[in-house]
Amino acid sequence: MNHTAAAFETTQDFPQCAPNVALTETARLAVSVNSKHREVQRLGRTAKEIAAEIGEELIKVKAELKHGEFIPWIAEHCMFTRKRGHEYMKVAEAKCNSRVTFDRCDSIREVLALGKTPKEPPQQTRPATLDDLRKVERLRALRDDPAASEGERENAKAKLEEIEKVEPESSLFAHIGASELNSCGLCHEHTEGKRP
Repeated sequence: MNHTAAAFETTQDFPQCAPNVALTETARLAVSVNSKHREVQRLGRTAKEIAAEIGEELIKVKAELKHGEFIPWIAEHCMFTRKRGHEYMKVAEAKCNSRVTFDRCDSIREVLALGKTPKEPPQQTRPATLDDLRKVERLRALRDDPAASEGERENAKAKLEEIEKVEPESSLFAHIGASELNSCGLCHEHTEGKRP
C-alpha cells in the first residue's frame, strides 16, 4: 500500500465536513502531506523517501496557487513550518535531479547537505607550555644563527611559520620576543646542554 492510500484510509486525517461537500484538491493534498509528515517523524532514517513525496506534493500545491499564496497555505493547512516545507521540496528536487546521489544519502539531513561545502571544525588551541616556548626560542636562534647551514635555517624558518599558522595572533609565541625569553633564562645559550 502506498503512503497516499494509507493517508486516506484513516478517517482522523480528514477534516470534518458535511457529507455532500467534496474536498478541494489542495485540501486533499494537505491531508496527505500532514499524514506523511507524521510518518517522517516516526520513521527516522527511512524518511527521505517520504520527505521527497511530501516535497513533490508541495511543489504541485505551489504550482496551483497564485504568487504569494503558498506560504500562507502552509501556515493554514500544514503541521510544520514554512522552512520545513521548503526542505521537503529541496529533498524532492534532489531526488529528481540525481536519483543515484539521492540513494547514496542515509538521511534527510544528508540530502539537504548535497552541494554545500562542509564547515571546517574550529581548530583546537591550547595555551603554550614552557617546553613550547623553549622550542620556539631554539628555532628562532637557529633561524638567525649565521653559523648554521642554509638548510638548517630554512627548516627552522618553516617550522616557525607552521607554528604561527596554527596559532596566529592568539599565540604566546607571537608576543614573546627573544629579550623576554633571555630575561627568564630560556634563550639558546642558557639552555644549551640542558634537556627540558
